Amino acid sequence: AVELTATEQSDYKVDSFGLDVAQEVFGGMTTVSLGFTRSADKVGQKGIGFFDTAHHWQYRAGLTQILSPRWMASLNFEAVSDDGYLGSPYRVARVFGAAVPERSPRTRSSRAIKLRAIGDMGSRDAVRAEFRHFWDNWDVKATTLDFGYSRYIGTDWLADGWARHERPRRR
Repeated sequence: AVELTATEQSDYKVDSFGLDVAQEVFGGMTTVSLGFTRSADKVGQKGIGFFDTAHHWQYRAGLTQILSPRWMASLNFEAVSDDGYLGSPYRVARVFGAAVPERSPRTRSSRAIKLRAIGDMGSRDAVRAEFRHFWDNWDVKATTLDFGYSRYIGTDWLADGWARHERPRRR
């Protein structure tokens, strides 16, 4: 899949290009996917004429495996690299009563890995479990565990419940 996006607002303009490919191997039991997105942003503050740029690169790789007729698992990895103005031109801090603009570093790189298992429990219900770990060079780390259950009720309704535990950490 190829994606071209252009979005423009009075204080933010984004031009991006994305490419994703997927290939089934081993008789269709395994899918390998790769993706890339490149984005260029023009960031500003409406009314005062402040503008700066930011560039983003995103790389994705994934592997999905059918384990049985009722179970499948996937492993996905994502790497993001950002360069340029990464803050919000509207966010300020109050220092001795004066508004001081936010100052964020101009580069950031982050990584995330996610493991997911989905199972068909029969009788029109399914379960899923997910584990995701995120880390970056700003010393932000986060771990998420997600468990879910879905069940069809009648022919037109799907009930979906989940529980999530998040553990953000910063050194």
